[in-house]
Amino acid sequence: MYTIHVYNGKKGLCMLWAFFILFGLSLDSAIAMLNKGAQLTDLSYKKTIGYALIYTLVSFLIFSLGFGIAKVVDPYAFTVKMQSFIAVAAVLCIGVFIITKAFSRESVEEKADREFCVPTLMKMTVMTNIDTFVVGACIALYGLPYLFSGANLAAASFFTVLVPLRVGYSVGAGHQRIIGMIGGIMIIIFALYLGFLALALR
Repeated sequence: MYTIHVYNGKKGLCMLWAFFILFGLSLDSAIAMLNKGAQLTDLSYKKTIGYALIYTLVSFLIFSLGFGIAKVVDPYAFTVKMQSFIAVAAVLCIGVFIITKAFSRESVEEKADREFCVPTLMKMTVMTNIDTFVVGACIALYGLPYLFSGANLAAASFFTVLVPLRVGYSVGAGHQRIIGMIGGIMIIIFALYLGFLALALR
């Protein structure tokens, strides 16, 4: 099975770049939370932390599912070169999609949402983490460690839910397009770097 040791001492660098990809991915979720925070009429700090923890747990499980499926499939379905190619190409597509979505995004009406609850949050989390499933699979194909990547995803998810919810609740939803484009650009830049590293250090 392909593992990251082929990068000849570049493991730490690859993991750092993967962190930036995961952070860029989380910025897409931050927009949804910014919008939702602007619609809530009652958001205590206790509720904010609770929502952030629930979102983080669900997104981590989705990431783990993608990672686990890829780990089971890749020894039988992909060659070493194909693994890296699929991982980098898929992440690049996600970055382009996020930028396109951000560019075409229109302002959300900040009408009050008095029916928001945990089941609604969980449904929203699943819908906004489909790309997290794909990235989890890509990280497994690329050979990056599960615990490191999962921990970084969890940390990024927690803070990009906690902060946008409070900001949206306090001052409203703004700068959505910029946030989304920054996230997409980060994903593309660092995915390209990982692609270069995979080719250059074989």
